[in-house]
Amino acid sequence: MPPASFSWLEAHLEWQRKLLRRDPASAKFLLLRPGDAHTMCRTTALIGTDIRMACRTGKVPTAPRRPAEHWDEYMTRSVHGQSRIVPGFGNVVLSLVSAALAAAVSQRVLLIENYTVAATSFGRPFSEIIYETSAWRPYVEAEQYAGRAVDWWAAHDDYSSFGRLCSADMRTEPSARVLRIFSNQYFAPLLMLNPHHRAQIDALAAPPHVSPANFSRAVASKDGSAYSGGLWPPALATLLRPNAKLLRRVDEFVAESQLAGGGISLGMHVRDTMTPSERADAAECVRLAVDR
Repeated sequence: MPPASFSWLEAHLEWQRKLLRRDPASAKFLLLRPGDAHTMCRTTALIGTDIRMACRTGKVPTAPRRPAEHWDEYMTRSVHGQSRIVPGFGNVVLSLVSAALAAAVSQRVLLIENYTVAATSFGRPFSEIIYETSAWRPYVEAEQYAGRAVDWWAAHDDYSSFGRLCSADMRTEPSARVLRIFSNQYFAPLLMLNPHHRAQIDALAAPPHVSPANFSRAVASKDGSAYSGGLWPPALATLLRPNAKLLRRVDEFVAESQLAGGGISLGMHVRDTMTPSERADAAECVRLAVDR
């Protein structure tokens, strides 16, 4: 039995590493494409502006979709200056944890597509599952070019696969080796209701070792042991590991700011569209919460 710190997602990622070394040709894949079905955005308007002002609901083309054609290619085939945008980090994490759970119960290799920006901040294992730079890419492309990739939708504007996620035995359905899920939502609860996978998920979602109510904020933030069970905390602890370059920059900042002698440094992820005063208000809000 794996040690308590070895989460369900770490176990799955280790399984697919071994599969890559031993028998990659036998792999089946689950690609998460963060996003929805129809959103289109003006490429030239995405820098320095509120992204919501640059995007709209696009019309599905009337021409037939080619067998090997990716949905993003299909949507942008005859549209110039438009892109298929990726949602914000919060939505990506919601759908990524859900996709990771789906990959684990279906024994598929987990990859995330069109999210290379993550490599800027995160190291292994996040960097390993980025499709565009993954060693798995040639195997996925071979299936895609042969027209053997299947798309499922679990997005806010197309939830046609909700029923499948609730009822299908994902170890055998779909039969295609490449399953791509378009999603910007936390669809994991659908899998928890699935009779084929409920018992397995219940076993993965072991309760926390100690109730968070029994830990002070200082102790819980020190080693995270209060939150070591369940599905969500181990997945985040596994995936959200800063890369070495970012850690060095943080260490340099702490040293230059003379914070190394004590206290807590807290990093914030904020939208780049916030004004300076909005950022200051957000930082003050966090400071007050931490000081309580």
